[in-house]
Amino acid sequence: MKNIAVIISLLVVALLMTTCASGDEEIEVTWDGNECTVTGPTELPVGNHSFALIDLSDQEVELEVIILLEGKTLQEALDEQGEPGRWWPRPDWIVKSPQWMGPAKIDEKGRELWTFVLDKEGDYYVVVKIDLPDTNNIWFCTQPLVVEAPSE
Repeated sequence: MKNIAVIISLLVVALLMTTCASGDEEIEVTWDGNECTVTGPTELPVGNHSFALIDLSDQEVELEVIILLEGKTLQEALDEQGEPGRWWPRPDWIVKSPQWMGPAKIDEKGRELWTFVLDKEGDYYVVVKIDLPDTNNIWFCTQPLVVEAPSE
């Protein structure tokens, strides 16, 4: 009986360690038509990450995770977007994350669930995207999500 308790304890610990290491903590993005907020971790390990989009607006937006090409800064992007914020065409120095596992699914709360593969170390940014005539327009939502390789 004692062995079963030890085995169950070890399995629980292994399960908890696997969950923490796999980046299962969800990132929630809320868009209300004027403001975009992000809650959740800001430092992530390389790997697959879950995002939930709550669209409170009457617009149909999509979620993207992007990177800036080398030499470009978040401040340059925010300067382009302007204050208090507006839709603007994606310049060629903003690149979509290379992989996402889609299409988005809707959960029981009405949120769109997205999974992005953040497979390289670096700074990633969350944006919402809307298709307007003749262009893809984006809106920055957050400070960087810092992705690092797991420490050994």
